Amino acid sequence: MKEAVEHLLAQADIRVNGDRPWDIQVHNPDWYQRVAAGGSLGMGESYMDGWWDSQALDQFFYNTKYCGRACSRRSCPSRTR
Repeated sequence: MKEAVEHLLAQADIRVNGDRPWDIQVHNPDWYQRVAAGGSLGMGESYMDGWWDSQALDQFFYNTKYCGRACSRRSCPSRTR
């Protein structure tokens, strides 16, 4: 479960517990199951419950919306920040 969620986020150039502003910090190990089961709703609700955060939510959401699967490691707009 953990690897699958991390793989999906990596496609948007987001790392779990990474050190870049748009990376997320997970505070509850049950977060992976909640996101896998609930999708974007599970992601939003778990954020509201304090299960994860990010220094730069705007960049996090930009990456998830505009990078996603089409984002390559070399061409991702977040790389220019």
